[in-house]
Amino acid sequence: MAGPLIEFVCIAAAHKPHRSGEHASTVTVHEGRWAYCDSPAEDGHDWVASGGIPLELLRYRGRSAEPAQQQPV
Repeated sequence: MAGPLIEFVCIAAAHKPHRSGEHASTVTVHEGRWAYCDSPAEDGHDWVASGGIPLELLRYRGRSAEPAQQQPV
C-alpha cells in the first residue's frame, strides 16, 4: 500500500538536522497539501514544491530525495 505523496518539502537550513536521528521529521499540511520537514519546528519553514514525492522515499533518503529544480513557495 502506497503512502501519501508529499507536495512540499522544507529546505530551511535551520531545520536540517546536524546528525542522523537528531529529531523526528514531521508531516504537516501547507496550502492544503501534505508537506514534510526534517524538524518538528512550528515556524521558520522554507517550503518548495516537490512535484509529489512518496513519504517513504523522503524518510528513507532524506533531503537527497528532494527535486533538483526547487521552486520556492
